[in-house]
Amino acid sequence: ELRQVVHPPAEVLMPFHDLSNHPDSEIKAREIWKTEQATSFDLRRPPLARFALVRLRDDEHWLVYTAHAILLDGLSWNIFFKELGELYTAHAQGIGAHSLRSSAPQYGDYAIWQRDTLRPEGRRHQDSLAWWMNEVLTASYRGCPGYRPALQWCMKVVGADWRPLKQIIGFVLRSIYAVPRPPRSELPFKRPAPVNDVDPGDGMIGWGLSPDVSIRLDSLSRQERTSDYVTRLAAYIAALAMETGDPNVAVYLSLSNRVRPLTRDVFGCCATSAILQLRCDPDDSFRRLISRVRDRLRAMQQHADLPYDLIHREMRAWRIKMPQGRAILSSAWTHPAIRCGDIEITCLPDRNMTAAPLQFDTKLDAENEAHNCSVLFDATRYDPEKVQGFIERF
Repeated sequence: ELRQVVHPPAEVLMPFHDLSNHPDSEIKAREIWKTEQATSFDLRRPPLARFALVRLRDDEHWLVYTAHAILLDGLSWNIFFKELGELYTAHAQGIGAHSLRSSAPQYGDYAIWQRDTLRPEGRRHQDSLAWWMNEVLTASYRGCPGYRPALQWCMKVVGADWRPLKQIIGFVLRSIYAVPRPPRSELPFKRPAPVNDVDPGDGMIGWGLSPDVSIRLDSLSRQERTSDYVTRLAAYIAALAMETGDPNVAVYLSLSNRVRPLTRDVFGCCATSAILQLRCDPDDSFRRLISRVRDRLRAMQQHADLPYDLIHREMRAWRIKMPQGRAILSSAWTHPAIRCGDIEITCLPDRNMTAAPLQFDTKLDAENEAHNCSVLFDATRYDPEKVQGFIERF
């Protein structure tokens, strides 16, 4: 039986590298940064974060930080640097750090709230689960009109803990209605077989949009009363549909659980994964596609409290085949510049990198869309030259 293990507090070391007398200090600093990025974590051995301080000159330092994705979400780093600035200012003024203890909820408070609110027998849990199940069944099993209502009726009748009975019913229903597996479209730039003799650095390609295109897209977003991200996501879905020749597109998304006051200032991972399934109708206008993506994303966000692994577990119990997302479109987070006393903390966006992408991760940067967008992928599985062609067409 799986069980949670809570480790005692672990010391986080921060080695110091003085490169102020090095002739190529920034090149050497980048080597340190790349080494940190390439070093993996062992989930059995905390801490799951590493820091290193690099001095380039007397008035310029880099704080190189690396963390496992399970530990924090992007907004937590904004909280981290905000509190780091407050602590630095207090230290410079001779004020004790204990006087700055945050009154914000802790991650343990969030975990308790989530456990109490989403009990399996609770109405909220059941409503959210029913919504997600209907979302998957509607998108993945359009060609099985009798299967979906029969399965949904059984879900209402069978108790939450009757897993063996769910598996039997799920197997019988799939046999009765001859339910096929959901179609699985591979990205056309995937290699026929993995190739080992490639440079891992080939799996990161930078790209950007011209300011004119960005301005026109932002204007379209305002006209459609949606976010800039939704407009770009609609374009990404359309591009994937054209690239694969399959109008049914499944895209991985990361949904934030920070819409409630309780979670707004929590330091930790307050996000869940989800798969957006959408059918690109060739008769639809692009504005129509934007509105469909906007409405679907809004509904998904309203049900984002339920962790996706619980949804996945329930679907497996009913022998429902999960959709497979092949690509991710994520919006990069940036730290606002923080002034604390006599120093300024700024994020170096061109050195902010996500290692080991889940599948095929296309990143947007709202702060510098012309130069700082990127696509991250496993170069042993995907052909960089073909990926470059797709990004240009996108």
